[in-house]
Amino acid sequence: MQMRKLCLFAVIFSVLASLITIWYLTSFSMSEARSFTIGNDDAAQKLLIVYQGSAYKNSIIENVVEHFSPANIIIEGVDISALSTLDPSNYNAIFILHTWEFGGPPSEVSSFLADYSELNHVVRMTTSHS
Repeated sequence: MQMRKLCLFAVIFSVLASLITIWYLTSFSMSEARSFTIGNDDAAQKLLIVYQGSAYKNSIIENVVEHFSPANIIIEGVDISALSTLDPSNYNAIFILHTWEFGGPPSEVSSFLADYSELNHVVRMTTSHS
C-alpha cells in the first residue's frame, strides 16, 4: 500500500512539473527576432545585432539602429538562433541582446562566447523577466 501511494505521488508530481514547465515556456519564451540589413553596402564599418524578439528588446534595437543610422555603417540584425552560423571576423562590432534563462544565458550565446573567447568587439546586454 505504501509503495502504491509513493508511485501515485511520483506520477502526480511529474504531471504537475510538466504542466508548470509548459506554462512557463509558453508564457515567457522569446519570439523569433526579425532579420534586417540597413545601410550602404560600401560602408567600411559593420555592426551585427543578435537578439531575441520581445517588445522591450525590439525597442532597444530600434534605438540602437536610430543612433547609428546616420553613420556610414552597415547594421545587420539576426535572431539569436543564427549565432552559431556567423563569422565574427566579418563585423567590427557585435551586440548581443538576450534574456537570462534558467540561471544563465541561452545555449547559443554560451557556445558562441566559448568558441570566440578572445573577441574584444562584443557587447552583451541581458534582460530578465522582472
